[in-house]
Amino acid sequence: RPKTRFAPHNLYTTGAKLRSLGKRMGAKDQTYQSAWHFAPDAPLESRPYGGTITVSYPYNLIKYRYDRTTNTYLRSVTREAKQTDAADGIRIAPQNVIVMRMKFGPLNDGHPGAPRLEATVVGSGPAWISTNGRTIKGTWKKTALTQPTRFYDAKGNEVTLTVGQTFVQVVP
Repeated sequence: RPKTRFAPHNLYTTGAKLRSLGKRMGAKDQTYQSAWHFAPDAPLESRPYGGTITVSYPYNLIKYRYDRTTNTYLRSVTREAKQTDAADGIRIAPQNVIVMRMKFGPLNDGHPGAPRLEATVVGSGPAWISTNGRTIKGTWKKTALTQPTRFYDAKGNEVTLTVGQTFVQVVP
């Protein structure tokens, strides 16, 4: 937990440390089937030019600017400007950005200070799924806490994401 960021946004680990913890907890290291469908990048000639995604929170404005050449969404945050990975200084640029609308209510966990909120994660709601430079207005669905969240287009077909990093933004 570096002191340069405030909790809970300052907790970092590595894959090796997670595997070590899992081993101590009795978890099996195995190959898992992905909960989402992935495909390679769309060919350059079929990718659109430009585009911006803006997600507003009470204390930050998150922006993603689509870069056609790399087929990524360059992330910026109001307080940090062009956001980079603190470990290596490389610009944060996921292949996919998903914005989900969820219902929020008080957490009521007795935490001192400002009241904290809890999202209703089981159910469904609107979602905007951005991949390959295009945004699909669709729906997210989650049937139980132990089940994955899935994303569907307007016709009810499961969305295929681009292979690579996926950022999910949740808004009320």
